[in-house]
Amino acid sequence: MHFNSFFIFLFFLFAFNLNAQLYSDNFDQVEDTITKKSHIKSFIATLAIDGSIWAIDRYIGKTDFSIICTETIRKNFHCGFQWDNDYFVSNMFDHPAHGSFNFNSCNYNGLNYWESLPYNILSSLVWELFLENEPPSLNDLFSHTIGGLAMGETTGRIGQILRAPYLRGLKRIGSETLNFLITPSVSLQRIINGEMWKIKKNANSIQIPADIQIGAGVDYFADNKSAGKDACKVAISFNVNYNDPFKLKKIKPFDHFKLKTRLSILGNQPIRNKLNIEAVVYGKKIDLTDENKIFIGIFQHYNYYNSDTVTVRDPEIPYQIAAPASYGLGLLFNNISNNIDLNTEVYVSAVLIGAGKTDHYNVITRNYNLGAGYSGKVHSSATIKNKAKFNLDLEYYRLFTWKGMPPDMVITEENLYSFQGDRGNTIHLLVNPGLEIKLPKKLSLGIEMFYYSRKNKYFYYEDVKKSSIELSGNLLYNF
Repeated sequence: MHFNSFFIFLFFLFAFNLNAQLYSDNFDQVEDTITKKSHIKSFIATLAIDGSIWAIDRYIGKTDFSIICTETIRKNFHCGFQWDNDYFVSNMFDHPAHGSFNFNSCNYNGLNYWESLPYNILSSLVWELFLENEPPSLNDLFSHTIGGLAMGETTGRIGQILRAPYLRGLKRIGSETLNFLITPSVSLQRIINGEMWKIKKNANSIQIPADIQIGAGVDYFADNKSAGKDACKVAISFNVNYNDPFKLKKIKPFDHFKLKTRLSILGNQPIRNKLNIEAVVYGKKIDLTDENKIFIGIFQHYNYYNSDTVTVRDPEIPYQIAAPASYGLGLLFNNISNNIDLNTEVYVSAVLIGAGKTDHYNVITRNYNLGAGYSGKVHSSATIKNKAKFNLDLEYYRLFTWKGMPPDMVITEENLYSFQGDRGNTIHLLVNPGLEIKLPKKLSLGIEMFYYSRKNKYFYYEDVKKSSIELSGNLLYNF
């Protein structure tokens, strides 16, 4: 329950701080990050972050995997990269978050998206080879490195929006506290450099390039009616649309991104419920007419959907899928005419590493397949006179697991980390229609349905089809 209280605190702190800045009479964003590139500081910070997280795991968390010595390091180099059996949230969320700390630190020291990539790789290699007594994990290498870029760029840019070194008093405390929670590696370096305590003069006023929504609501698993109140959960939403891609002149990685997150705070579901990031890496806009515009480019994706059993009477997990490392092509179309704003987005991507629920593999703490494959997305929306918005999101993932555990295989210490899960391939389909109605005072009411289905085609077992439906109602505030 203490984790729920923490996220409630974080939610209200964010709302208070953002509101305080956006409605200030003279809001300004003052740049206080280091612009001079420093590879030496980035290298030192990379090792320091890995060492600090290891120390927390070893001496505070007292985890078994963090007990290391020269012999564990020698074994890691000898056995090579394999597949680990950690929890879904550990592999698909925590490792990208670890990578984001490293990316933000490099970014603070003047390195851009591509220049920070080698340090994310270094961070993952140091962690996998030296700081764990388990064999190095190939899936962690991808999720830590690539997923860390996605999380790092988004949290870093959000942190820059919230950072206001000209503020004083409670507003300054709220700003710095929230920045520490979002980008701790940046805040620690700002403490070392003395930036956190400095009061700076206002710079030239600029408009915040982001549409931000914060809200709360109730989710209900409609296909598990026997669960009663256990089928309900209270959740908070945080959505960011950073920059309008059709207004950008020069495109750098993450100059435009969309972030959607859903946190379960009351109920028996995982706190980290859903997280989606879609960001441009390179792109070009094409103005067909004054009303019709196209944007085409290469996009990076991070997708995470996690649920747990609704009730002890039903062991089935409604949905579980993640694609932390994914790149592909994207085509965006916008039409504005007669007070109707139409948007359509189409993405086709390669999934470098992904994970999804399986029915047979259950080793240590892993009950899901690891694999790679491809995905397709279609997002469409129609906003009518800025009063109501209809949207329909479709997502399709096909993940292949080629190194599966045979049914008669006995798990031993030698083969414990040898398998991706159950051999075969899985189709995951997500359908998410919704309606948002604008209310007075920047409020809006949103209702949506989340339909998820998976079809597992097994090599050793019969095929399995599963599906679930989740309904949501939300009250949103638009900054």
